[in-house]
Amino acid sequence: KGAAILHMLAKFLQLDTLQNGLNEYLTTFKYSNADTKDLWNVFSKHTNQSLEVKVIMDTWTNQMGFPLVTLVREEDEILATQDRFLLTTESINSSVRSMPKSKFDYKWFVPLTYFTSKYPEEVHTVWMNMSDVRIEVDSDVKWIKANINQSGFYRVMYDETMWTNIIADLRSNHTIFNP
Repeated sequence: KGAAILHMLAKFLQLDTLQNGLNEYLTTFKYSNADTKDLWNVFSKHTNQSLEVKVIMDTWTNQMGFPLVTLVREEDEILATQDRFLLTTESINSSVRSMPKSKFDYKWFVPLTYFTSKYPEEVHTVWMNMSDVRIEVDSDVKWIKANINQSGFYRVMYDETMWTNIIADLRSNHTIFNP
């Protein structure tokens, strides 16, 4: 999980920000002890955005598992919801009863990257701030592809219509998802 989270962090912070932050962190704490929050604070200092890296990353490091993002078409919007990913229905039934509590209620800050069937060259990012999000799309968009280049540590499930459209488009052009 740690390597996947660092990969995701590098994608949303940008690689140079990650490297500069790691260099400062290692230099600052080379002869002393550090806490996880010290690492997140160094990254926050190096971002040009108003990202509170600690707030985002606490949802990834202080609860087990990772999210399943489900995408459902609702007219001219895509509703993106998140739940904790569990492998099977049996594990869901037994896990719900025995699942330890999480102060984040098994919700994460998810950098949801996507492109649409209409504009596959335009990659967008929306933040799921421990909540559901709605993505406005043109009426002629048949599907969206989420988690571009698998840069996020989450799984994606599409509604049946989007799956059908994705399959049809892949059959006619198997390279549509290539970076």
